[in-house]
Amino acid sequence: MTNLTSPGETRKINGVKRFMNHAGRDMPMEITIAAEKLVATETDGTLIGQIDYPFVDAAAKRVVLERVFVNPAYRGQGIAGKLMAAFVDYADQAGLTVKLMCPYAKMSFQKHPEYRRLLALEEQN
Repeated sequence: MTNLTSPGETRKINGVKRFMNHAGRDMPMEITIAAEKLVATETDGTLIGQIDYPFVDAAAKRVVLERVFVNPAYRGQGIAGKLMAAFVDYADQAGLTVKLMCPYAKMSFQKHPEYRRLLALEEQN
């Protein structure tokens, strides 16, 4: 996994990820970290979804997970969960501390207690 911890850097992570959507279709996604967001696209560049997480303290590697977005054409296929898993992997590798603002992200962290290790202290209660 690429170590990317500075605002404004852009790197692709993990190449192309493949998963089966709910309809049984093989769906390749390219995951990119760029300008404080994780972006998922099809191999042709079509936006699938993204997670926005601005740095609130770059020196302390602290981010706020503000939004999980899935393009309406791709909703209902489990993509938001795949994006969250990719974000958690990236944040863990990069040593980020996370504060949650997005309702979906909050639900995801409740559903997956293993994600809680990334939370800022005030979020762990």
